[in-house]
Amino acid sequence: MQLGESVVALRRRGRRGSRGIRRVVDGARGLSPSVTLAWAARRATGTLPPRHENSSFTWAIADHRTTTIAWLHNYWSDAYGIDRPQLSAELFDRSGASVARWSVDLEPDETTSIDVREQCRSHGVSLPFEGQLLLRLADDKLMAGRPVQLFAEYERDDGESTGVHGQYGEMEMPAAQVVSAMRVDARGGNRTAVILMNPYNGPGGPTPMRADLTVLSADGRHQRARLPALAPRATRHVYVDEVFPDLARFLGDQPGHLRLKLPCPSSRVSTSVEYDDGRCIANHGTVDRVFDQGAGRPVESAEAGPVASAFVICDDQWETELTFPNVWGPVAGAYEAQIDVFAGDGAHLVTHAVHVPRDGLVQVAMTSVLRDAGVALPVVAHAQVSVRPEATVDEWPAAFDILVGLLRGDQLVGEVQVGSDFYNAAVPAGVRWPDIRRTRVFGRVRLGGGLRTRVFLSHPMAGIDGASIAPARPQLTLVSSDGTRKLTREVEIPVHGCLLADVTDLFPEAPQFLGESGSGTLRVRDTGARLYGFYYVESDRARTVPVCHLIGG
Repeated sequence: MQLGESVVALRRRGRRGSRGIRRVVDGARGLSPSVTLAWAARRATGTLPPRHENSSFTWAIADHRTTTIAWLHNYWSDAYGIDRPQLSAELFDRSGASVARWSVDLEPDETTSIDVREQCRSHGVSLPFEGQLLLRLADDKLMAGRPVQLFAEYERDDGESTGVHGQYGEMEMPAAQVVSAMRVDARGGNRTAVILMNPYNGPGGPTPMRADLTVLSADGRHQRARLPALAPRATRHVYVDEVFPDLARFLGDQPGHLRLKLPCPSSRVSTSVEYDDGRCIANHGTVDRVFDQGAGRPVESAEAGPVASAFVICDDQWETELTFPNVWGPVAGAYEAQIDVFAGDGAHLVTHAVHVPRDGLVQVAMTSVLRDAGVALPVVAHAQVSVRPEATVDEWPAAFDILVGLLRGDQLVGEVQVGSDFYNAAVPAGVRWPDIRRTRVFGRVRLGGGLRTRVFLSHPMAGIDGASIAPARPQLTLVSSDGTRKLTREVEIPVHGCLLADVTDLFPEAPQFLGESGSGTLRVRDTGARLYGFYYVESDRARTVPVCHLIGG
């Protein structure tokens, strides 16, 4: 190893080590030093055995016109060989008090829904309600620490709805984590809320926690505030403009983004943007790549870097907007985001690059990008996003995150956070990232009563040259809500290509097959390629469109 290389390696290790120490120090600051000492003592004595339990906290609201529907699919029967999982369910109110408990028993491949308003009524919990739904499953076959995967839909009686997939559950390590890539909008009376809850249940016992909230403008300026202590399992609906009263002036005429430092891992935090015309859009944040203690990608690596996969739907009704909150790392700085757009058959259409300032945020409307490149509308396409630092650094990102928004006209109606991967390409040496070249994901389906479910599938590959890569031929399976019946078909997706289809186009018999409930689950399987996908549900009664990426367990 040359002297220069050894200095770079030492600097990388030093960066990760200092961030690890900072996590522990900030964890003690946000919980208590006694909790950190209890955790360290148990770790040193080897009395922290892994718990084969998966759990998830889901922000839950219910009143006389709105409810939360938690859609839960038995993916354990397919992925873990747990045919009939028995989950415990519990509701905690804002104060953290347990107000209802019951069990959820699933048959093989079953999809069920938990209506929080109905659960409140059946357990004598008064409305309005706001708090958390905790789901837990324990089994030796589980991978410890994984979340219970579900989709939470916030549905009004007039048909308006938004949603976000489930978050992580109880946490046992008092080491801080920053969650970021969260939109904040204060234009024209719009309000943004971040849903803060205390999930710590590790050594030292449940204890109050404190968090730090930072708001960042599109040009990278920031304001920071320390939030009041939050009781164990309690929930606080934090309106950002109440923490920062001058928020609208600070952000100006553009949206910004948020960072939330928690004293224990959470990985994802729910957010809600309430627009002045009544629209409400839920989403979630994810691990901040600057604060994250994980290694970056060596600069000298010959392999392709990670890419994020996104749909592009642009016509006289729909617009796609890609939002880049620069929380990219491990080295903070200005970055260039490159968007490569591919047609459904994988043909390259456009390359478009944008400058994203340090800590800043940039939005890109894809209709303008396509038109400027001479691409005629309508367009259904696949966008691969990559990022690169604009200055010389010793580590490039091994992972990054973006926001993908669906607009009707100029109004955002649905948005989802999307991470990156080394899709179907070699993972660089030294990067702790699994080289997975298979697909096992699923998403909910709703049909009938003015509801339509659309599915977008892409075949991404890190880098642009995919001429030698065979098309993917995933198997799509539509599963009835009771899990007893299945329809199956195969589709073909060229490398870099994509497919957008209504579920009833893929399965013409779907309305009769799903029956009166109109609900079920779509599974996507491929044993030879790592695919990415989204699904969304349109309603004749709603302006908003719940959008989510397909999820795996």
